[in-house]
Amino acid sequence: MYKILTRHVHFLTLFLPEQFLKRDADQDCIFVLLLIHRLISKCDLLINEIQKKFPRIDQLNFDDVVKSHRAEQWSFACKLSQSLSIFQMTLRKFVKAMEVCDPDVLRHIASTYHVLLTHEKSLDFLIDLLQKDQLHDSLSLNALDKTISFYKHIYKSYLSQEKFSMSNYMRDLTRVVLLSSDSLQTDIQRIQVLQKESEQPDNDQSPFAVLVNQLIESNEQMRAQVGKINRLVPQDDDKNRSLTLDSNSISSIESAIRNLDRLTKTFHEICSGLTTQILLLSDANERINTQDIENIAYQACDKVYKKEDSGPYESL
Repeated sequence: MYKILTRHVHFLTLFLPEQFLKRDADQDCIFVLLLIHRLISKCDLLINEIQKKFPRIDQLNFDDVVKSHRAEQWSFACKLSQSLSIFQMTLRKFVKAMEVCDPDVLRHIASTYHVLLTHEKSLDFLIDLLQKDQLHDSLSLNALDKTISFYKHIYKSYLSQEKFSMSNYMRDLTRVVLLSSDSLQTDIQRIQVLQKESEQPDNDQSPFAVLVNQLIESNEQMRAQVGKINRLVPQDDDKNRSLTLDSNSISSIESAIRNLDRLTKTFHEICSGLTTQILLLSDANERINTQDIENIAYQACDKVYKKEDSGPYESL
């Protein structure tokens, strides 16, 4: 089948002008469109297969966190799915914007095609590991993060003023929020399991325990808001209802997604530090005191927020 398709493409190009086939010309415009659609499909494939490979855990226990890798595996699956959904959200904006943008703008994007194409390897790498059953929680997601950042940069550089489907955008947002919520909930539960119980009365909790409780409450509220959004967002074919967001609202949403991403990355880093710490304890049933967890949290914030870091109580 592939050989037949290749021959058809070859015959078709024989009838096209030479200009069409030149680098950064119309051919690359088509290639960019195909690339974006292909990446969206690969993100979908990965998210669906990850959910099959890693069974959902709604409530972690001590054995999940300390005596097996179930907690780490599920946490990794949540974080990877969240990152893929954020990438997919950007890619869907690409598709809609490129359908309506000026041809010159499309040609400018086509000039970046070969660089955009190299970043496809980050998804191909994950798919390859999934096929070989080698996708595990120790895998670094730096390559995927760089891919997402680059595509966001290209979108902002060329397509930020173009229109896109607000309904699709909000539905993509709800998916990102739910997967972010799963990631945050999982890592908060890991911290709670590993944290040494405070000897202080309930009304005199440590600052970090208060922070965790506030995040649990915010996470529950966030999930509740997703349900409301899903009910209110009109379908694309609903001609009686339409959704319009101004630039300030879109900017606020993009900022919220960025903050969610950094928040989940920070808690993922905290849990990685705690996993290392728990291995150093002589008693397998011993927990980590709040002060040590707080120190790890400061280090995690410094790593994720970098120059914008203000410590866990301000950044988170």
